[in-house]
Amino acid sequence: MTWRAMTSEAPLSHKLLVVSHTSDLHELTSTHLKDNYIVDTVSNATEAMELLTHKSYCLMLVEQNLPEIDGLLFCRRVREVRDFSSLPILFIASDLSESIILEAFKMGVRDLITRPFHPEELRGRISVILQSQDEREHAKKSFDSLKLRSERDDLTHVYNRGALRSYALKEIAKARRSQESLTLMMLDIDYFKEINDQYGHQTADDVLHTLADLMVHELRKYDIIGRFGGDEFVILLPHTSIKHSSVVANKLWNSIRSHEFKTRSGTLKITVSMGISTLENPKATLHDEKKQLDQLIANADQALYCAKENGRDQFVVNNRTPVQL
Repeated sequence: MTWRAMTSEAPLSHKLLVVSHTSDLHELTSTHLKDNYIVDTVSNATEAMELLTHKSYCLMLVEQNLPEIDGLLFCRRVREVRDFSSLPILFIASDLSESIILEAFKMGVRDLITRPFHPEELRGRISVILQSQDEREHAKKSFDSLKLRSERDDLTHVYNRGALRSYALKEIAKARRSQESLTLMMLDIDYFKEINDQYGHQTADDVLHTLADLMVHELRKYDIIGRFGGDEFVILLPHTSIKHSSVVANKLWNSIRSHEFKTRSGTLKITVSMGISTLENPKATLHDEKKQLDQLIANADQALYCAKENGRDQFVVNNRTPVQL
């Protein structure tokens, strides 16, 4: 059964799911909560899981004695589903023995109430739970926002050097576990100093910002892009072999070379040089990841140097023969 009566006090996000096989609890919760919340009621765990799969709730009320399964066991099963792991649960117990209380909190229950209860007590407990949940979500959003800002380069909004290194170590660990290749690409804007000298820092910043946006657009969602310093960028390409890295580099090179960079000084065209290093069939232990990353960076940097020495506007794979474009 679903009630849809609302007042201005209840945002649409405040939807409650009541899981109980007793009609009096359905009636009580629907009658006394309908003015502030949208209330859905079901009589068993199966119906509850079905609704949880298709709808979003801010709180679930679970009665201890359910027909198919014990209420606490149902709470545990809900917690085991990743999508529902943070859903607050108010447990409605027939008795509040110490063992029930301990078991309930072990199952991830946020609060308990014992029958019979006064409607005002129920409303009060729900209000406290939802306020606490809102505060948690706000704190998490603030933390995520701070974390994002701390990881991003202020100008280009790709990862900064510190965050890039952290994610690179994680990707090397993943590559080691899956025994899949990982490619690291270093990219440098050709004659960037001349752009700075001729047009000024603001125009040079426009070029860097646009280049970062272009790389984000051209590369895969799970590829990792970071500003290594100045006009130098590092790109991590998971699941990418030496052979495929040339395909990726060629596609990116073409996109950059043909792109018109809109700046405050007008439209500019640029070229880039790239150095590529690939970790093939990694067999590192956990203690080797930092060394492997340093080696990948050193190899890519040496390849980038070769690309510049051979005339720029090209890429070199693993310090081998430069690929003329």
